[in-house]
Amino acid sequence: AVTASITTVLAEVRPLLHIDHCRIELVRFSYDSGLLDLAIEGSCSDCNVSPATFTPAISANVKMKVHAALTTVEDTVPHGRTG
Repeated sequence: AVTASITTVLAEVRPLLHIDHCRIELVRFSYDSGLLDLAIEGSCSDCNVSPATFTPAISANVKMKVHAALTTVEDTVPHGRTG
Protein backbone atom coordinates (compact mmCIF):
# COMPACT_ATOMS: atom_id res chain seq x y z
CA ALA A 1 0.00 0.00 0.00
CA VAL A 2 2.78 2.45 0.88
CA THR A 3 4.84 1.55 -2.19
CA ALA A 4 1.79 2.02 -4.45
CA SER A 5 1.21 5.45 -2.89
CA ILE A 6 4.87 6.37 -3.41
CA THR A 7 4.70 5.30 -7.07
CA THR A 8 1.57 7.42 -7.56
CA VAL A 9 3.23 10.50 -6.07
CA LEU A 10 6.32 10.01 -8.24
CA ALA A 11 4.10 9.87 -11.35
CA GLU A 12 2.46 13.15 -10.25
CA VAL A 13 5.81 14.85 -9.60
CA ARG A 14 7.54 13.82 -12.84
CA PRO A 15 5.85 16.39 -15.16
CA LEU A 16 6.45 19.19 -12.66
CA LEU A 17 10.22 18.80 -12.89
CA HIS A 18 10.38 19.85 -16.57
CA ILE A 19 13.27 17.46 -17.17
CA ASP A 20 13.55 16.01 -20.66
CA HIS A 21 13.02 12.27 -20.70
CA CYS A 22 12.76 12.26 -16.93
CA ARG A 23 12.55 8.89 -15.25
CA ILE A 24 11.89 8.57 -11.54
CA GLU A 25 11.69 4.98 -10.43
CA LEU A 26 11.14 3.45 -7.03
CA VAL A 27 14.08 1.11 -6.48
CA ARG A 28 13.11 0.02 -2.98
CA PHE A 29 11.36 1.15 0.16
CA SER A 30 12.24 -0.19 3.59
CA TYR A 31 9.35 -0.22 6.03
CA ASP A 32 11.80 -0.78 8.90
CA SER A 33 14.08 2.20 8.29
CA GLY A 34 11.79 4.42 6.20
CA LEU A 35 14.50 4.60 3.52
CA LEU A 36 13.21 5.44 0.07
CA ASP A 37 15.69 4.63 -2.69
CA LEU A 38 14.98 6.17 -6.09
CA ALA A 39 16.53 6.14 -9.52
CA ILE A 40 16.35 9.60 -11.08
CA GLU A 41 17.48 10.13 -14.65
CA GLY A 42 17.05 12.86 -17.23
CA SER A 43 18.49 16.18 -18.28
CA CYS A 44 17.39 19.76 -18.34
CA SER A 45 17.45 21.11 -21.89
CA ASP A 46 17.83 24.71 -20.65
CA CYS A 47 20.55 24.25 -18.06
CA ASN A 48 23.12 21.85 -16.61
CA VAL A 49 21.13 21.04 -13.48
CA SER A 50 21.39 17.45 -12.35
CA PRO A 51 18.16 15.61 -11.55
CA ALA A 52 19.69 14.99 -8.11
CA THR A 53 19.12 18.69 -7.42
CA PHE A 54 15.41 17.94 -7.21
CA THR A 55 15.80 15.16 -4.62
CA PRO A 56 14.83 17.34 -1.62
CA ALA A 57 11.66 18.52 -3.36
CA ILE A 58 10.73 14.99 -4.39
CA SER A 59 11.35 13.79 -0.84
CA ALA A 60 9.19 16.53 0.66
CA ASN A 61 6.38 15.80 -1.78
CA VAL A 62 6.40 12.08 -1.02
CA LYS A 63 6.53 12.67 2.74
CA MET A 64 3.65 15.14 2.57
CA LYS A 65 1.38 12.99 0.41
CA VAL A 66 2.19 9.47 1.63
CA HIS A 67 2.32 10.29 5.35
CA ALA A 68 4.96 7.62 5.86
CA ALA A 69 7.87 7.91 8.24
CA LEU A 70 10.42 8.37 5.46
CA THR A 71 13.89 9.26 6.61
CA THR A 72 15.66 10.04 3.34
CA VAL A 73 15.51 9.90 -0.42
CA GLU A 74 18.56 8.85 -2.37
CA ASP A 75 19.12 9.42 -6.04
CA THR A 76 20.72 6.43 -7.68
CA VAL A 77 21.03 4.77 -11.03
CA PRO A 78 20.30 1.04 -10.79
CA HIS A 79 23.36 -1.08 -11.51
CA GLY A 80 23.86 -1.70 -15.22
CA ARG A 81 21.68 1.19 -16.40
CA THR A 82 22.86 4.29 -18.14
CA GLY A 83 20.99 7.40 -19.37
